[in-house]
Amino acid sequence: MTRITPPFPDVLGASGLPDAIPGGLLSAIDSLAELKMTLFCIWAFSQRDPIGGLYWLRKADIDTHRKVHGLDESAAVEGLARAVARGTLLPVYANAPDGGIELVWVLHTPGASAAVGSGDCAARLDAAGQLIILPPRPNVFKLYEENIGPLTGLIGEELVALSDDFSEIWLREAIQIAVEREKRNLAYVRGVLRRWRKEGKRREADQRSSERDGRTATGKYAEYFER
Repeated sequence: MTRITPPFPDVLGASGLPDAIPGGLLSAIDSLAELKMTLFCIWAFSQRDPIGGLYWLRKADIDTHRKVHGLDESAAVEGLARAVARGTLLPVYANAPDGGIELVWVLHTPGASAAVGSGDCAARLDAAGQLIILPPRPNVFKLYEENIGPLTGLIGEELVALSDDFSEIWLREAIQIAVEREKRNLAYVRGVLRRWRKEGKRREADQRSSERDGRTATGKYAEYFER
């Protein structure tokens, strides 16, 4: 698959939209699903001002489009996956207000590449549904060492396994909970993750809110976790 180069400009203009499309992009697309999703995304981005220097869409935006134009979900998923593989869109996994994780698609511009292209960014959706990109985050090994204890080979292997099994975002939040409750050990972190999988993460968020009794999270890495 031919990847686009260079990316889209940092600012799109509705009237000059064709000039904003990288040369050869549309002619390189050989999938109808990818073509439909690419054209929709470019059009949708051109209808709004960039927020925080980024153009982005949520799943709800995509679902509305595909239903209006008779595109089934599997075709939309295929089209988006191909657009990501081509470099038209950059995927960002963000902490959602309900405690879950939501995939957001960001238009590939120089600014977006610098902000989220490395894959080592933290992001969240605020209560109004706005995407907020946080500063580069420490890796989970550093987070463990600075908050729980020394990192051994066996612990490192388990952190990798937990990250693969539950997601790195969940693992980071579980470490934060262990710190807040003064349960600084891996067994407690593991228990939090298993409880989330069994009972749901929303219940844990409600419990934390009750425990804090109106207090906000503090600490070096508080900004990386749900507020």
